[in-house]
Amino acid sequence: GTEEVFDVLDPHSPGLLQEQSTQEGFPWKKIWKIKKIKEALERRRQHPSSSCTSGDFSFSFPNDNRNDPAGGLVTGCISGLSCNNESAEATSVQVLTNEAGFGLGEYISDDQILLNNTFNVSASCEIVPRSFFLSFNITSSRSLILDFLPFNPVPCAGLSNSTSLESNCSDVKFQYIP
Repeated sequence: GTEEVFDVLDPHSPGLLQEQSTQEGFPWKKIWKIKKIKEALERRRQHPSSSCTSGDFSFSFPNDNRNDPAGGLVTGCISGLSCNNESAEATSVQVLTNEAGFGLGEYISDDQILLNNTFNVSASCEIVPRSFFLSFNITSSRSLILDFLPFNPVPCAGLSNSTSLESNCSDVKFQYIP
């Protein structure tokens, strides 16, 4: 689709003529707010790591088409890993955004059943094969899989809004936040 872009002045801007800011029926303030919200969402979509802190890993992958036919983007953070060529357990795995709207939140918590939490991180701060994370919650019907096993040519991930552990494998990208 095509998207039209309009330059919208801040409704409080001195450059906005008095007659324009008070024109009856024209929602200048609402248009300006919508523009600002769209800009913030676009920045977050382009830079999911902006919500992660230094030393974390961000991840992003297209959503499973069985849960989101549009294949919207899922982003999150992994905390508690070190760049030391060793296997470790994350202290926190969070889904920060999901364009389909489900599954947000922490996946290492008392209400989650954590079946596996093993990450291998190289000395150059890359998540490498033999890394596997699987967490689900029967009550809230959500599960998250982050999978980088030797039999998969690339890392993959799946987020589900059901208790089913079955999920399509979407290419996941991990990035270290220095």
